[in-house]
Amino acid sequence: MELKIKKLTPLLLDLFLDFFENIAFTDNPDWAHCYCVFFHHHNSVADWFTRSKEDNRTEAIQLIKEGVMKGFFALENDKPIAWCNANEKRVFSFEKLSNDLKCYDDSDVIAITCFLVAKQYRHKGITKLLLNTIIADYTDSEYKYLEAYPKKDEVHEADNYHGPLSLYLKNGFYIEKELEEFSIVRYKLKKN
Repeated sequence: MELKIKKLTPLLLDLFLDFFENIAFTDNPDWAHCYCVFFHHHNSVADWFTRSKEDNRTEAIQLIKEGVMKGFFALENDKPIAWCNANEKRVFSFEKLSNDLKCYDDSDVIAITCFLVAKQYRHKGITKLLLNTIIADYTDSEYKYLEAYPKKDEVHEADNYHGPLSLYLKNGFYIEKELEEFSIVRYKLKKN
């Protein structure tokens, strides 16, 4: 399997839409409305659940066109097979999950919020490849940390969209803080 990793840009909008509408949720159609805007959505969880698929699609298109939504695709033969939402932490809204996620200076942090891998490509190292690409891409940047939020208990694949804790720990992350349902893990990009 020969894969390419591409960073999301406005030029890849059609690829993004194809992935979310035709590939990502074939085994979990209940989540097909998200378009990976949950953490960009600045209202309550209750409000999130009132939103339609079209609301989220429209917001995703706007965020991509404005260059606000960022992340990485894994492609096989130019077909998207996996996605990771990785962006400046300050652009996300975490308060709906826990106020403890905003307890640091976020100006120097890249947050990794979601991994989505097409069903037939899971358990083939693609999430690790995406994570290693993110590490490499941000190593020489102005940011100091990568941060992610894996759930504490290994759960059903659909609920494990933050990525498994073991993935992060095996790739140089450390546990920064333990919360009730998940951990905050960090990877130090630069020496202080």
